[in-house]
Amino acid sequence: MFNALGSFYGDLTPPIKSWLSASGYQLAAGDATVEGLKKVSGDGIFYFNTHGGWLTKIKFCGRIKLDGIFYFNTHGGWRPNIHGERVYGLFTSTPVNDANDILLKEDLDKGRLRYASAPHDINPDFDPEVDPDPRSEECKNADPPCKKPYTNASHYAITAKFVEHYMSFGGNSFVYIDACSSETNEIKQAFLGKPGVSVHAGWTGSVGNGFGTSATRFLFDGLLGTFSLEKVA
Repeated sequence: MFNALGSFYGDLTPPIKSWLSASGYQLAAGDATVEGLKKVSGDGIFYFNTHGGWLTKIKFCGRIKLDGIFYFNTHGGWRPNIHGERVYGLFTSTPVNDANDILLKEDLDKGRLRYASAPHDINPDFDPEVDPDPRSEECKNADPPCKKPYTNASHYAITAKFVEHYMSFGGNSFVYIDACSSETNEIKQAFLGKPGVSVHAGWTGSVGNGFGTSATRFLFDGLLGTFSLEKVA
């Protein structure tokens, strides 16, 4: 159970872990950092709740130079930078900084990691009672720009090459990547190409946080036979 989303989205893994434990599954320790994902080995159920999108090799100005950027809106959609080679990536919880660039240089050079930026934590300076909705007409050409309810974070993203090089799974394992466009062929085939992986589940396009959360809870509740959720008429 891995979650790389910040406080703006919340963490869905605790209830799923509780259901798995109650169903007799042994929970493996780990986190959604780059190093934590490198250690994924022998997992029977692999659930990753994160951002997903296309990244490019274009460099951006700033102290932290980015290969590519996820442009997410509050509905979970994304808009890729259309220039350069596009590679699908999954957002990790490891922040981009100079020290990590040195530690992760080989993975960056070999295309196992890319840089990405996405909404992450709740913006403490945004007041929904006072500040306008940043998607409103009022905010389209506002100067200065309207406040957003979240703050962005720049993190490393893993690619199909990372999955192929580092990760391994148990026999008849189930992989669920709860991220936008995670049914993209290159990342899907990277997981299905690993020995033992029986099923890969994901999303064919962008998915909003609310809808994704409901669908994921319903999926695990049904698969594990816990039926703890209120039935829908």
